[in-house]
Amino acid sequence: MRYSVLKIHLAFGLICVFANPVDAQDAAKSAATSAVGDPTDWIASAKRILEIGGEEQDSPEQKAKANKELVALKPSMESDPRAVFAYTLVAMAGKKWDFALGFSGELLNRHKNYVPARVARARVLLILDKKLLALNELEVLAKGLGSPASGVTPEQLEYAAGFLGLAVGYLEGPGKDAAVKATSLKDLISTTDKIPQALRESFSTAREAIGEEYRMLVENGEEMLEKLREDERQASERKQAELDAQKEKTKEETEAAKKKLEENFGQAKSTWDKAWAKCKTLSQNANVLQMQKNQLIASQSLLRPPVPDAKGNVDPIAQNRYQNDKRQSDTAITNLDFQLNQLSSQYELANRNGMIAENQMNTIRLQAEKLGMTFAMQTESFTKAEKMIRGKEKKEQASKKAEPKLSGALLRKAKAFATYDDFNFYKEQTLLLDSFPTPAP
Repeated sequence: MRYSVLKIHLAFGLICVFANPVDAQDAAKSAATSAVGDPTDWIASAKRILEIGGEEQDSPEQKAKANKELVALKPSMESDPRAVFAYTLVAMAGKKWDFALGFSGELLNRHKNYVPARVARARVLLILDKKLLALNELEVLAKGLGSPASGVTPEQLEYAAGFLGLAVGYLEGPGKDAAVKATSLKDLISTTDKIPQALRESFSTAREAIGEEYRMLVENGEEMLEKLREDERQASERKQAELDAQKEKTKEETEAAKKKLEENFGQAKSTWDKAWAKCKTLSQNANVLQMQKNQLIASQSLLRPPVPDAKGNVDPIAQNRYQNDKRQSDTAITNLDFQLNQLSSQYELANRNGMIAENQMNTIRLQAEKLGMTFAMQTESFTKAEKMIRGKEKKEQASKKAEPKLSGALLRKAKAFATYDDFNFYKEQTLLLDSFPTPAP
């Protein structure tokens, strides 16, 4: 019997993966990267572009330095669309709408179904109050949600569906314009009926929210709108509290499961150790008995029956001695065979117990691996959720700095797309970064 000591160490290693789930995720990502090959060099520059876009440049010198670096990092249109889109996002964050339209337009000429760029282009057109052009982009966006380009994540698609709902709600509500034909808007709405089922909730929720915000703003003024937004902030805080509770519960449940697996593995290994030790002892004893049997057989082969004399008579004393020696030898060999059979039965039983213990260890190893992967995925999910919440907080902080309070021109403000737009550079930055392939180590 041979048991794999490697499997024992492997099982313990997998159980210990919970101590550092981030490392487990990094290892899994590295393995995935090595399988598909290293990504191109655009990733580092795209990340730096996004970093610059998220930094605050307070002085003219800082702004000049950032602009100079951005010019140096400007990607060519032959680059990965995610790199070009990073540049587009930074242009939008700086409210350089003409640049954003140029980048997104060229990008879409090369990558028609790169959904994030389509969202960006439609958004800028609505901000610039070019509703007819925006309408065309929105229709293409609605058609493309079911067949996005490679490199677009499910989270980006869900975000795009939400924007589409926001835009449609705006055009049929506060942004309703005589310049936009009713038939054209109807055609767009008809097209949105065909977006994938998995994205419909994001679309519908955003579409309905626009009407509510518009109604409250017009009927109750800015105080009620601020209250609505305060409610949203409180909802985010509740989500964060719920998320923290879920994280703690998941950690406790995982630790309990880990401890149970370690106990079960320890018991199985103890059984395996005892079985292996017993098999080793039985094997050694069997070897000793087999050697004794071989010696007896060899000795027996040397026994010779007495030779008859010239008259054919056999010495009775010699004959009795031969028969007695032969009988004793046979009895001794038979006794050894009996003992060997007993050892063989005991060995088979110990071997069977050891195999059962080894199978238990292998099962526990697989359970530990599955538990570790589940915990790593849950941790990654929590991290993404926290990024979304932090993104909303950063948007609120940026809004307080950059956007003026609603003034007496309430109705004009109520009809502006920017009043309802949920563009958040930090959120889109996170979504874009999450779509990047992981570089090879």
